[in-house]
Amino acid sequence: MKTLLFRTNIDCPSRLAKASYGLDDLRGRYNRYSVDLLEADHLLTIHTESLQSQDIIQAMQKKGITCKEFRPVKNMNQYANV
Repeated sequence: MKTLLFRTNIDCPSRLAKASYGLDDLRGRYNRYSVDLLEADHLLTIHTESLQSQDIIQAMQKKGITCKEFRPVKNMNQYANV
C-alpha cells in the first residue's frame, strides 16, 4: 500500500464535496482518503494499491480542484542552522 499526498485548494465544505464527487470516479481503486482543511497546504492524503498521482490530479481537475503532488522533505534536521 502506498500513500499519495497532494496540495489542494480544498479549504471549505463545498470544495470538499466537489473533491468527494471527483474521487467517486475512482471508487474501488483506493482504500481511504482524508483532507486536512486546517493545514496551510490543505493536504489530500490517499491510500492506494493501484492509483498513480496523475489519476488523482486529473480527477480533481475535472471537478475544479487545484491539486499538485506533495513530497515532504525527508531527514530534515531542523536544528542544522542554529
